[in-house]
Formats: sequence, structure tokens, C-alpha cells
Amino acid sequence: MYYKGWMHEVLYDVNHNHFYRALRKTNLMHNDMRQRHAEKEYYNATHLRGIIYSLMGNMEMALRWVAMSYLTHPTRRAAASSSNCLSHDQLRWSAPHIIFSRSVWK
Repeated sequence: MYYKGWMHEVLYDVNHNHFYRALRKTNLMHNDMRQRHAEKEYYNATHLRGIIYSLMGNMEMALRWVAMSYLTHPTRRAAASSSNCLSHDQLRWSAPHIIFSRSVWK
């Protein structure tokens, strides 16, 4: 619940085109997760970075962070480690959300 409030603040900043502020808050959130040993919440910060980069138009970084969030998700971590390695296409199409840049909607 604590991190959900931060996530809403980050999404508010992103919706108002304050991308740098949103990235800083995401980094603070991730550092706080490390200090509190909340490894099960890491995927929230990495997924938010993917959303931020996608809305900035940097789809390469967005895909990288979404793939990383997919691998750090607690339920997916065991499956990913048992299969040893997922290909780029498997990560892209098995990610929980498809992220579009704003240019798609113009």
C-alpha cells in the first residue's frame, strides 16, 4: 500500500509531462525498496520505468525495463530461472501490458 501511493504520484507526473521528476521519484522508490528489503516490490519500480520511457518515446529502453520487470516479478522469477533464459520475442509478447508511445495515438 505504501508504494502504491508513490506509484500514483509518479503516474500523475507522467500524465503532466514531468518525466524527469517521475524518474527521480521512481529511483527514490527503488532505493527505499532496497533499504526496506522489499524485493517482492522491485517489479513495480521497474515496470514504472518502462511506462515512463515508453511515454517519452524511447521504446528500446521501455522494452528493456518492461522485460526486467517481467523477470523480477515474484511469480515469474521462478519460471524464468527454471527456463534459464527467455528470448527477446518471448519477453516482448509475454509482458503483462503492451506499451504504446504517444505517437501511435496522434
